Amino acid sequence: ETQGIGCVVMRDPVVPQNISGTQEQFIPARLLFGIVPQALLDKYNFWQDDNDNIRGYMKEGQGDHYICIRMDDATLLDHQSIEKSLSAKITIVPLEGNIKKRTVTEAMLLLNLLYAPEGTALFSLAQLMARLENLSHVLVWTKNVNANQATDQLSIDLVQLPRLKLTFAARWDAVAMEMRLVSLDHANMFVSNVRNDLVVHLCRGIPHCILLSDPNDELRLLVPGVNAVRPQVASAPFSTELVLCRQDKAWAANMETPYYLFHVHISMSFLHCPTLASALYLLWLRLAFRDYGDASRLVDSIATDIEFSKEENQIFENLGALRDGHPNAHAVRCKISHVVMDSPLVTPWYMPAEMAAYISSICHISAQCQLEPEEQLLLLQESELLFKKERVIHYIVTQKFHREAFKGKLDSMGENAEKVYKYLQRAIFSALHQRVTTAEVMMLLQRVLEFQTFPLLSKCLLRNRNNQLEALRTGHTTFAVRVPP
Repeated sequence: ETQGIGCVVMRDPVVPQNISGTQEQFIPARLLFGIVPQALLDKYNFWQDDNDNIRGYMKEGQGDHYICIRMDDATLLDHQSIEKSLSAKITIVPLEGNIKKRTVTEAMLLLNLLYAPEGTALFSLAQLMARLENLSHVLVWTKNVNANQATDQLSIDLVQLPRLKLTFAARWDAVAMEMRLVSLDHANMFVSNVRNDLVVHLCRGIPHCILLSDPNDELRLLVPGVNAVRPQVASAPFSTELVLCRQDKAWAANMETPYYLFHVHISMSFLHCPTLASALYLLWLRLAFRDYGDASRLVDSIATDIEFSKEENQIFENLGALRDGHPNAHAVRCKISHVVMDSPLVTPWYMPAEMAAYISSICHISAQCQLEPEEQLLLLQESELLFKKERVIHYIVTQKFHREAFKGKLDSMGENAEKVYKYLQRAIFSALHQRVTTAEVMMLLQRVLEFQTFPLLSKCLLRNRNNQLEALRTGHTTFAVRVPP
C-alpha cells in the first residue's frame, strides 16, 4: 500500500496451487510479522481461504507439503487492523497423492522457542540454538499435533535451521541412556555436553559454536560462517565482544557452505581446519579475541600463491577491519603478509607501515609471534620495492599530469579506468622490470591521489633494520645507519 492506494490479490479454486477448495486471498508477509517465523515467511507465500484458514505454499518448486495456520482469534488478517495479542497454531502438512521424493511424510506442529517455559527441554534447546542462529530462523517441530499447552508432553522430532542448511532431531540413546540431539546432516554426530578445561579453552572467543561428538568420542566444532565485527568500546578499549551480522545477505551469497566444521585433535590442544576458508575464519576469530599466540600458529595454514575465492577474500578483507595496535597484532599481520607474498593478493593494510610498527615495538613482542630474520629480510625488501613502485606512479601523476586533473579524468572514465591501470603497470615494468597486479596498482594510486606519504623516520627505520639483518647474515660486524635530516 502506497499513499492510500493498494490492491487485494485473489485467486479462484481452479488454480492448481489452490488446495483449499475456496477462493483465496494473498496475505503479505508484513502482516504476519511476529506471528509466523521469518524462516517460513522467506520460503512460503501465504493465502487465506473463505474459512479464515491460512496456508503457506512454497515460493519455489511444487513442494510435497504446505503450511497450515489456524488463528486463535477469528480476526481477519487485513491491512487495516491486527490484534496485538493474536497468536497462531502452525503445522506442516504433507500433500496427498503419489509423490516420489517426499521431504515431509506426516503432519507436525511448530513449537515456539521464544516463550518456552524455563527449565524445560524446549528452553534448553532454545538457548543452544540461539548460539547458532536467530530464533526466528530456527524451526522446531513435534509430531504431537494435538498439543495445546506448553505443559503438554512434547517430543522434539525435528529441528531445522534453513539458512545454515542444518537439521537435528532428538533421539534416545539406549547405550548412554540419555536423550541426544542428533545431526541428520553428519552421520553419527550429536551435540556433545563435554565441558572440560581443554574444550573450554578451544571454544574461547567463538560464542556462536556448538560441540559435536560421535560414538567414538571424536569431537567437531560447528561454527556458522557469519560476518562478525568487533566494535570499539570506549569504556573497554580491549574488549573482545563480537557482534554477529546474521542478516548480511552479500556475505552469505559468497559463502560456499554456511558453516565450518573444525576437527578437534585427539589431544584437544588445537583445531584442524579442513579448508582454506575455515582457516581464515578461525584466524580472524583468534585475532578478534586478541589471542595472538594461536593466531600466529594459524598463519602458515593460510599460505597461498593463488588468488582467493570470493568467500576467502571477504574473510581476508575482514582481517584489515580489526583495528589493533598491540605489538603482537602487528607481528601477526606481518606474518600474514609474508605467507601471501608470492600470491597476487594485496593485503588490507599497508605492509611497510606494519613492518615499521613491528620493528619499533620488537622488544614488546612475545617470542611465539616474532618473525625469523629471513622473514624480516624478505618483508623489508618487499617494502623497499613498494616504495619504488609508488615513486613511479607519483612521478606520472604529478609530473606528467596534474594530480587533480588526473583524478578527475580517472573518475570520469568509470569502467574504462582499466586502461589507466594497464598504462601504470607498463610504466612500472619499464622502470623496474617488475610485474604488478591491477589490485596493487589501485592501492598505490589511491595513496598517491590521497596524499598519503610514508614518514621519513619510518623509512630510515626499515632501511637500518635491513642493513643490520644483512650484516648478521653475511657475518659483518658493522653496517651503515641512515638518519633523517
